[in-house]
Amino acid sequence: MIDPDDVATWPDDLREYVDELSASAPDDIEYTADLRLLDEAKSILAMLDGAVVRAYHCTRLLPHEVVAVRQSGLKALSGNLMAGRIGDALLAGSISQAESIELLNGHVFARGMAENREGRVCLVAGRTMFDSHSSGFNDLLSIWGGEAIYSAMGERWEPRLRDLGTASIVAVDLDLAHTGKNRHHLVFPGIAELFVGCALQLEDRGVEIHYFADVPGGRVVGVWQPGHAEYDRHPELPRE
Repeated sequence: MIDPDDVATWPDDLREYVDELSASAPDDIEYTADLRLLDEAKSILAMLDGAVVRAYHCTRLLPHEVVAVRQSGLKALSGNLMAGRIGDALLAGSISQAESIELLNGHVFARGMAENREGRVCLVAGRTMFDSHSSGFNDLLSIWGGEAIYSAMGERWEPRLRDLGTASIVAVDLDLAHTGKNRHHLVFPGIAELFVGCALQLEDRGVEIHYFADVPGGRVVGVWQPGHAEYDRHPELPRE
């Protein structure tokens, strides 16, 4: 496993290559996105072939969903996934029949608003993002159902969705070197920027990953919630 936050886990060839890129970075570089290392991505991915990279999915989970994630992993976003989560929440007694009907009719797939969302799992790599950009995770960790539900349901639903579930960080190990559904996984601002940003200890070191495949249960390292030592390392994140 390669943890971008822990240089000791980096293979020798990766560390040496990143050291070379870091040495050539401008002295006044401040932000990871300003590194502009798009041409280096292919070389980095080749060095990651056969390895997995630690990443994190931020969400809000009901108790039965925690069990499902540990057993079956993270599923790429789809209308069926939304319907399944809502149906399971109803069966668990977490929402009412009337609420389930409104949610089923209101998520982005039901409303034809799913463009650029379907077929991906959204994650981050670079754990310091939870401290330097903690506010960017507030809605993901505080509003049940994710953007696929709350972005289409309107503000009226937000208090209710905040009552459901518990803030959860799902730590996973990703195979970034292989494509998902015949396309490369997207990393913003880039995979090379991630490692060079970590090597340079930039304040905003970290990336967003759009992973175009399911993440199997065997790749789930843990589900961290408030009260868990790994979650509590980041005091600015939601506490419930």
